[in-house]
Amino acid sequence: MYRIAKPRGKRPHILFFDIETSPLLIWAWGTREVDAIRVKREWHILCFAYKWQGGRAHFIREKQYRGDDRNVVRALWELFSLADVIVAHNLSRFDRRRANARFSHHGLTPPKPYMEVDTLRIARREFAFTSNRLDELGEYLGVGRKEKHDGIDTWLDFMGERGAAAQRRARAQMRRYNIRDVELLEKVYRKLLPWARGTPNMGLWRKGEYACPACGSINVRKNGVRHTNTGVRQELLCNDCGRHARVRKQETTTEKVMLV
Repeated sequence: MYRIAKPRGKRPHILFFDIETSPLLIWAWGTREVDAIRVKREWHILCFAYKWQGGRAHFIREKQYRGDDRNVVRALWELFSLADVIVAHNLSRFDRRRANARFSHHGLTPPKPYMEVDTLRIARREFAFTSNRLDELGEYLGVGRKEKHDGIDTWLDFMGERGAAAQRRARAQMRRYNIRDVELLEKVYRKLLPWARGTPNMGLWRKGEYACPACGSINVRKNGVRHTNTGVRQELLCNDCGRHARVRKQETTTEKVMLV
């Protein structure tokens, strides 16, 4: 089993993560537009990196690679169960579904319910970037780029396909690559968050205070009023992330909730 870093500080506990999986090993008749005849070896999770919001990044891999990801998957399951919100790039179509596949394979029940933020979905829905890849988004938004690697050779060497020396180098390279991914993910998340619709209301964890629905900050100020179909609402602006929001109820209420 692996020791995992537990979240600290006030909720919500926001988990940033990125998984790396092995390729399939298949039998096929050709090399173009391949239709697999038979799967000789299924994919599994090689490793993953994670960090709690504002904390440092961590990396988990199989201690001795044998193609069994049971302990790696268990560690990821425990992290999901500790999180209030999980964040990944292409979360809904890749990371979450891949994680669920391995959870079920190893007989694990669904983790404790959590909320989701998919930065790829935000980028596609709210912007017209030239590329929605995490690497290009990081460069465009001025927050950095991904770590370079040697392509598929890094994955094969990580699995020990070309000897122990190559495997040691690949492990070190994969660690740098995976950790850089989650660090970059958090930076891109912060840049996109003020624009995002439909994300979890982070202000719900701040009872009795006006808090930004995007980042949860209580550093907000009045910013005029907004006219809606149901009346006039107080407009508020987050001084930390720049999100605009409105007050749901009269300011005399004990429940001070901001809505997008």
